[in-house]
Amino acid sequence: MKVKRFFMLAIGAAFLLTSAGKHVVVANEINKINENVTQQVMRLANSVSDEEETEDPEEIFSRAIEDYKEEFDSYINITALNVEDKEDVTLPNFDINYIAPTYGEVMYEYQLNLEASLTATQLKSYEDLRKAEYTFDKYVALNENKYTDLNVSTKYNHAVTSAVVTTALVGILSGAGLTQAAISAFTGAVGTLSAAISTSWIPFIGWVLAVGLAVGALIALTVIIVQYWDEICSIINDIKNWFLEQFNAFADLINSYFGDAVAQGEESKVAERRKIGGRTRDFIDTEITSAVLSKIVDDCFKNDTVYLMGHIEDPEKGQHWWICYDTTDVQTVIDEKLYDVGVCTYTWYNNTAKKMMAEGSCLNGDYSLLIYERPDNGTATVHGEKDLIGWNHYHLGQRVFENGKYVVKKYERRPKKWAHSMFGRLAYRENGNDEYTYYPGGFLG
Repeated sequence: MKVKRFFMLAIGAAFLLTSAGKHVVVANEINKINENVTQQVMRLANSVSDEEETEDPEEIFSRAIEDYKEEFDSYINITALNVEDKEDVTLPNFDINYIAPTYGEVMYEYQLNLEASLTATQLKSYEDLRKAEYTFDKYVALNENKYTDLNVSTKYNHAVTSAVVTTALVGILSGAGLTQAAISAFTGAVGTLSAAISTSWIPFIGWVLAVGLAVGALIALTVIIVQYWDEICSIINDIKNWFLEQFNAFADLINSYFGDAVAQGEESKVAERRKIGGRTRDFIDTEITSAVLSKIVDDCFKNDTVYLMGHIEDPEKGQHWWICYDTTDVQTVIDEKLYDVGVCTYTWYNNTAKKMMAEGSCLNGDYSLLIYERPDNGTATVHGEKDLIGWNHYHLGQRVFENGKYVVKKYERRPKKWAHSMFGRLAYRENGNDEYTYYPGGFLG
């Protein structure tokens, strides 16, 4: 879309002018870039009229979703954003030193760039909308201070306070544990989106500005969704259903937007990607509870399948494991020797777990090198004395000459150190209990 390219180039120009100190570039190169960007902005500004004008809110919403999907990555890098322990992340585009902007910083930057890209006529319409619409005026004012103070005054006096009833939405977000600032940012973005696709406001502000406002609102909504994904993922359907009720004329577009927003949230939890069994598999950072692992036990018991996992050591760092929910089979584990690259497995049967690790690793079928971690008695630890949850399992071993004789010891070097072949019933401690509870219950065996 020409309007998309126009906004992006204008945003780029504004960024170069306002981001001194963020990047170090040779002075003459900056001048060349500025000249080039200015020329392209002017050329596209002259050709943007080639884009078909419209006052159709559905078309404006559609264009906004298209542009939002293209622009979102330029405001925040969500690669491993919600992964607890980032030290072992090796994903492309991951930078361990990257500090993600807050939703307030993103909203501030987008607004600054948008305002800088507006023509005099569009800027007047922008200000006129602030004068006429309290919700939008408050949204702009809060964006300007990055939501550090919610008690800001609007630029203009208003008799009417709100066009979108968000009481139910506020209740949903509050119930999930979002802060008041995040809720204000979210509902402000909803109000701006409502104005941007309103048949009352589109003729007043023009379609180009309407698209620009809607894009900013969608970016803001998704940034908040992603940054609060742990809280929001359980209520995302409630939020979507609220949107479908509020914007019922745009059901297909709402579904399209939320499909992307959910994908962004899920992507932020991906800790590792591996090609296994002919397809790429995602390992998801997961907060471990007995409920989460009990479902895995049930699946493996009923379907005789294999779960792949990673990063399950160091319980003192917190109970976050990397779990692949795309299950696999015994032969794939053996053929691809996954333990040699530090992948862990869980399956129900002891013999299956033993076979996979012995034959699917550097042990090359030597069962005598397996090291079996098991309870010393019916209530002892499963992994180590600090562990709260886990399964009996095998480790990779190697023969080492020690004190005049050969002994079998666990690999202590990564990645083989990470490898576990887990099986059987889940053992866990909760509420400070010293004793383990087993799932499924019954005879220990």
